[in-house]
Amino acid sequence: MDKYVNDCIKGHTRESRPFGSIARTRGAHTASADLAGGAAPAAHNYREVAFRRLGDSRTPPEQPHATTNTSRRQDAMNGNQRAAIVTGGSAGIGLAIAEALADEGYNLTIVARDQSKLTEAATHLRGRGVEVLPVSGNLARSADCEAAVASHVERYGRTDVLINNAGLGLSGNIADLATPKLDLHLNLNLRSAYLLMQSCIPTLQVAGAEHGKAWIVNVSSIFGKLPRAGVAAYSMTKAAMIALSQSAHGELSRLGIQVTAICPGLVETPGSSWMEKDPSATLPPSDVAEAVRFLLRTSPRCAVPEITLTTPGPDVHYVDLPWT
Repeated sequence: MDKYVNDCIKGHTRESRPFGSIARTRGAHTASADLAGGAAPAAHNYREVAFRRLGDSRTPPEQPHATTNTSRRQDAMNGNQRAAIVTGGSAGIGLAIAEALADEGYNLTIVARDQSKLTEAATHLRGRGVEVLPVSGNLARSADCEAAVASHVERYGRTDVLINNAGLGLSGNIADLATPKLDLHLNLNLRSAYLLMQSCIPTLQVAGAEHGKAWIVNVSSIFGKLPRAGVAAYSMTKAAMIALSQSAHGELSRLGIQVTAICPGLVETPGSSWMEKDPSATLPPSDVAEAVRFLLRTSPRCAVPEITLTTPGPDVHYVDLPWT
């Protein structure tokens, strides 16, 4: 993690875009050749591709019940197997969610920085009987966000689920945290989720029209519900993820795309190993994955804006850590 942070700080840039709807795409998206380890896929105008498949109707048909594992298996038999993107998918929460999606029959694109961990995770997930595309990239860079989606669409031609899980948290008081570290929180934890949502909306809308619902899941944190001293940059980006999800609900829910923010407490992951906590004070990543599995079983008429997962304690936002 320290090497990644230092590399990002050395080459960090600030980018900005004008205000507008999340769904206002930026035209053709071109993947960089070095992201997937080979030739870049052709440029994609995702909106054109999606609406060509939708025809004239941009409103998903009414569906009487939730999709089931049986219907997903039927899709696979018909050569129309559903596909999901999971960022931060090589370990921890992301890998647990990818495992759950694989068990539900989804082909996968997993995105992370470490190629060796990606390769290992992809081999593991293929053992569950699905296709897996590992994509190595730094999602703090907008080009890598666009390239990840381009690689996914080139491989599968569809997007049914987007899991925005990539992120990091660095401790530091507001008075002391260097600006490049602040930018890294903003770019990786928040901006990447916005850009990935933006690029995936057209193909997600196609999936929503076909099946009654597609899903965007933004992995926030309990710190987004009750921000803490000493982790202001992390807390504010996770709070913004909740706000982004609520705004996106207003824009996308009637297009057949459900947007949910999941806010777990401390989770037992490689990134939390520094805490040296008793396992009873943390959640297993599989609990977050089960929350995603629950979402997949809800009907098209059910919207779930937010799920909070916490551990036993004196209040629902309790986190057993010392604070300064």
